Amino acid sequence: MNDTLLDEADMFPFTDGKVVFKCPAPTTYEKYIEYIEQELPPETPLAFGMHPNAEIDFRTTQCENLFKLLIELQPKDTSGGGEGVATVQSKVAEFMSRVADEASLDSNKPNVEEILSKLSEEDRRPYQNVFLQECELICVLIKEIIRSLAEIELANKGELTMTEQMEVLMQNIFINKVPATWLKLSFATTRALGSWLDNIK
Repeated sequence: MNDTLLDEADMFPFTDGKVVFKCPAPTTYEKYIEYIEQELPPETPLAFGMHPNAEIDFRTTQCENLFKLLIELQPKDTSGGGEGVATVQSKVAEFMSRVADEASLDSNKPNVEEILSKLSEEDRRPYQNVFLQECELICVLIKEIIRSLAEIELANKGELTMTEQMEVLMQNIFINKVPATWLKLSFATTRALGSWLDNIK
């Protein structure tokens, strides 16, 4: 609070005149409320000294979160539902076939030992070392994907007990989201599950 507030000071001094909201002259409480309701410009990042693109990013994130929640809230088990309605089981089965057939993750994973055999000690420089480390990480990720999907398949056949972790994994596959257990071993990504799988292969 300072004296300039009583001299119709610009409340958004850093907007270069793009958004103007001046402090009203001294008046009654009711008039202040009326002035705020009638004269206050629409909310804008400029009022907070931010770039206009900050609102675009905020609204985009807000929309994405809203649609993710809607997808998570939609009914998942429709065993008695109509034809063509995807169930958790059908989505998981479809994803498993993509992993096994289309992506062929198990057969396409990098053979680190073969790569190492082709590199001599003189060839092992920082770039080659980083490449080998990335290959090893991808191999660990692929092993985890195949292992966890195999467990789900066994649980669906009744040969294993369905655990909470398996159910969470199945729900993530259903809503096309990369499961946290896989993301922990993966490269950083904001992709949906289908796109993420395409990126691995």
